[in-house]
Amino acid sequence: MITILNFQYIGILFIDEIYGKYPTLNKLSAFGDSFGSINTFISSFALIGVIWSVIMQKKELQLQREELRKTTEELHSQKEEFEQQNKTARYQRFDNTFFQLLNNQREKIQDLHISFTNLHEVFVSEDEKYDGRDVFKNILFHRLPNNRLSTNLISLVNAKQAWEGYYSYYYASISTLYFKGLLHLLEYISSSSIIDESDKEFYANIVRTSLSKNELITLFLHAQIYDVDRFKHVIYRFSFFQDIKSYNILDENLYPLYDEQAYTSTVTSTQYK
Repeated sequence: MITILNFQYIGILFIDEIYGKYPTLNKLSAFGDSFGSINTFISSFALIGVIWSVIMQKKELQLQREELRKTTEELHSQKEEFEQQNKTARYQRFDNTFFQLLNNQREKIQDLHISFTNLHEVFVSEDEKYDGRDVFKNILFHRLPNNRLSTNLISLVNAKQAWEGYYSYYYASISTLYFKGLLHLLEYISSSSIIDESDKEFYANIVRTSLSKNELITLFLHAQIYDVDRFKHVIYRFSFFQDIKSYNILDENLYPLYDEQAYTSTVTSTQYK
């Protein structure tokens, strides 16, 4: 209140000094009009100030948006890098597990043994012993003439029944553990969500090429008796018998036991993906 009164007093003194002790209304009007140009000038500066403030705020917002964009890009890049590192780590874990399982299979082969005490004396003499991969050779050829597995029976059904009886009675207890491990290894590849289809083919080929021809042919017959559906799934998916015809050991009448998908990778099927 005191400040307002002081301004009023100063104004009265100013008017009194300019226009005399008792200014007329015209003089007062002229005095008020003299501030019009000043008000216009001040208003112009105020408008310029507002415009300048808006421009500066706009630039500041642009800088903030640019900074936010850079931050977002950096976070996205970090996310992609993290995802790639995570993918690499998961791939490495798959790779390590795969080769551990493959090594376990090799150890199981070394643990395979057949001697006179395992088999009926009609088929093995006392001094015959088989170890490792030779077990599979014994399974296939011990009592087969000319080292050729043939269907010298009435039909495929009878041939399968004959093989099942022979194999189950004499050898299944020896080789079943090995083939269960092989099945687990192939299913580990097939069911993986870490690697893509081409990598699955790559790893399955490593397994397939690690088998001897006698192992592969024994698998051909084993999978007709034990875990049939599970074995056929991976056999068809990876065309696991694509080399078996070139061995010229199986009678060609046995090939229809499996679909063509087992023998050639050119036959495509989504059923086993």
